[in-house]
Amino acid sequence: FATMRRGKYLLLLFGLWAGCSDTFKLPEYGSDIEDNEDPIITVVSPEENFTYNGLTQIPVNLTVTDNFELEAVQLQLNPSNVVGDGISFTRTVSDSIFSIDTVYTFPAGDSIVFDVLVVANDVVNNTAFKSFSFTAVK
Repeated sequence: FATMRRGKYLLLLFGLWAGCSDTFKLPEYGSDIEDNEDPIITVVSPEENFTYNGLTQIPVNLTVTDNFELEAVQLQLNPSNVVGDGISFTRTVSDSIFSIDTVYTFPAGDSIVFDVLVVANDVVNNTAFKSFSFTAVK
């Protein structure tokens, strides 16, 4: 009985190990592809550690790319020192590129600090993070 249990555990461990591979098949390449590259996150706006003066809204413009295929992109943009709505969503992606181009209206406040987090996963679970803050002053 103990040998049978040990065999099941070894089989489970092997399955977990085999499932953690960064190799996958893409029909257009015709063979196994090894992907060890994280997605690339490029944020155009808002600018990292920048202070925006006299604005009530700001463009949110970013692009995420992957050398093969993205699986999901998450964006969080939230005020950290006042109560107000932010932007928070996760999108499922089945492409090598994902872009966001929108406008965000600031909540009321004289000086607001915003925290931004972008997380991107590709199809073999390589992950990229970008985290920063910016400030809006009336």
